[in-house]
Amino acid sequence: MGQQQLLLLVLSIVLVGLAVVVGIEAFAENQRKSQIDAMTTESIDIASDAQAWLLKPVAFGGPTEGQGFLDLTYGDLGIVIEDGVYLTENAAYRILSTASDCLTIDGFERVSYDAGSFDGPSVAVAVTGQDPDDVRVWTDGTEPTCE
Repeated sequence: MGQQQLLLLVLSIVLVGLAVVVGIEAFAENQRKSQIDAMTTESIDIASDAQAWLLKPVAFGGPTEGQGFLDLTYGDLGIVIEDGVYLTENAAYRILSTASDCLTIDGFERVSYDAGSFDGPSVAVAVTGQDPDDVRVWTDGTEPTCE
């Protein structure tokens, strides 16, 4: 082979290697975004279940007069939990705090939960009322607040 052919061969190998690395990075980033989207959807489902529970009459298992979100548990929402945590395929969710006018939930990636680490929530939700506008979601590691 001539020098020109060897140079083209090396150049093409380098370009193919770069393309593979960029492809792997793009796949990993897309997978991360997909994970956050799935966790956001599940968190909003829990929040909407809590809002629906808030609207139920006491006779059907709803809150007593003036109770609001106070003492709300996953059992009230019909969700089965393990060790105080609601586990799904994507994440582990827990109710952080409840007050009569605020419910906060945080979700951690299932991998970090299984490893026993809670470095910061991947998704956090605060519910302050019955309207869709009363649900706030954070996906940046922020702890949920009702303010």
